Amino acid sequence: MFASGSTAMEEASMSSDRVAQGIANRAFPLAAITGHGTLKLALMLAAVDPGLGGVIIAGGRGTGKSILARGLHALLPPIEVLSIDLESESESTNSSLRSIGLNLDPNCPDEWDEGTKNVIAQKHDLDLNATENNLPTRVIPAPFVQVPLGITEDRLVGSVDVAGSLASGSAVFQPGLLAEAHRGVLYVDELNLLDDGIVNLMLAAVGAGENRVEREGLSLSHPCRPMLIATYNPEEGAVRDHLLDRFAIVLSADQLISNEQRVEITQAVLSHGKCSESFAQTWSENTQALATQLLLARQWLPDVQISQEQIEYLVKEAIRGGG
Repeated sequence: MFASGSTAMEEASMSSDRVAQGIANRAFPLAAITGHGTLKLALMLAAVDPGLGGVIIAGGRGTGKSILARGLHALLPPIEVLSIDLESESESTNSSLRSIGLNLDPNCPDEWDEGTKNVIAQKHDLDLNATENNLPTRVIPAPFVQVPLGITEDRLVGSVDVAGSLASGSAVFQPGLLAEAHRGVLYVDELNLLDDGIVNLMLAAVGAGENRVEREGLSLSHPCRPMLIATYNPEEGAVRDHLLDRFAIVLSADQLISNEQRVEITQAVLSHGKCSESFAQTWSENTQALATQLLLARQWLPDVQISQEQIEYLVKEAIRGGG
């Protein structure tokens, strides 16, 4: 027996919520990571304004690349999303009453697809033009989605939901990882080993802020604005220059560390491995301070103004750096 498209999407959404929360709970605290001050700052800046572009972390094995990415994710505040899951089988077979995007912001109606608007207008009987609407919402952890090696194009951008299409009699969209990562973190490990076509599709969608699908009888789009973090080991192959140019920040995780720092790192890893909860509690004050800085910076960002002198300085630095 096939599950309806809406039921599958709801189960996938709940599963993603649990995965994101689990990752955040088990993550090694960013504040507890020894060194990497520049990398931490870069990740925090990208988290404050994901529109800056992605961050690439290059480094050998054991340099903490993935730990930095997951530690940053644990600092992200929860997000409020539209909660318009379909409830009845009769509604799930109506393709016009089906939301396309995931993690949609209730305060940004411009990003809602037609299916979402139809659900809100018809199922919840709300006026889309009203200034105040009691929209159905819920708060979820910011998603953390990892792009695995060998991922297919269907899984990345989305594809036809066979079961849902059979039930409705028309093509039904099954969202991919790009939809799941919206307003969260899209993490790519071993970027240099990922298929070129997949990388291009991913960067095109993230750069445009939307994933447009034109295939298999589908013609639609949904928002895609995650924070993009990619890592790779230069010893396993380089990342081509034209890909590096499409990321805002590229830094190395390789660093010189003293014997004392090595001892400190070893002790921290052993403590975290023994009991991640108690280790997180030890660093809770520092972690909360970073999370508060991140939240306040996001609130103040719209008021930031760049002066002419600052622009001139940035231009000179870009030229000096060969940009």
